[in-house]
Order: sequence, then C-alpha cells, then structure tokens
Amino acid sequence: MDSFNNFAATKIHVAPAPMAAGTTFSVEDPSVFPAVPFSATVWPSGDPAATVDNSETVRVTAVSGKNLTVVRAQEGSSPLKLWPGYSIAQLPTKLFYQSIADGAVATAVPRPSRRR
Repeated sequence: MDSFNNFAATKIHVAPAPMAAGTTFSVEDPSVFPAVPFSATVWPSGDPAATVDNSETVRVTAVSGKNLTVVRAQEGSSPLKLWPGYSIAQLPTKLFYQSIADGAVATAVPRPSRRR
C-alpha cells in the first residue's frame, strides 16, 4: 500500500512538455508528498474540487528536487493539458480503496465455531 501524508497538496509550477503527454513537471512544494510511488490527482485550481470531468489521476514514480515524474492517465482517467497553477494532491482513489479492501480480506480471521 502507498504511504500517505495529511494535506499533501501543492500546485504545478512548470507544466510538462507537451502539456497533454509530458511525464515530468515541477511543483511548488514537493516536500508535502510521501515517498514514491503514490497516486495523485491533478485539476484546474479555479475549480473548487476534482471531479471525473475536470481531473486526471497520475502515478508519481520519482521526485527529484521540485520535479515529479509521473505515469499519466491512471485509473481510467484521461490526460489533461496540465498548466502552471493547476492543483495536484494526494487524494483517495479507487486503487487506494481497493488496497484497503484487499488487505482486510487477506487479514480477516475466521471466527471460531461454537459448540453446542
């Protein structure tokens, strides 16, 4: 399971090139994020929240200085043109919830049977 940090959010500082397919971009404060790998959501900062219509899920695979290297369009999302100022945050995703469910199943202990 991925590591998580509370309030892991920042903004894109320098957009990837090309904006809809580039895999490296810089952010204002990479220190807010946990150790890689982890999933993150990117969306326009002017929108109040990330939605299926305005966001992209990326998989962050490396951090070097202020640069993040990502795998684009993860978990069924479509690639966006990522602009400077867009928000990027580590938010719960389907993969996160699935890993919790898988862990709960793997660690479930059967109840002892009752004898009568």
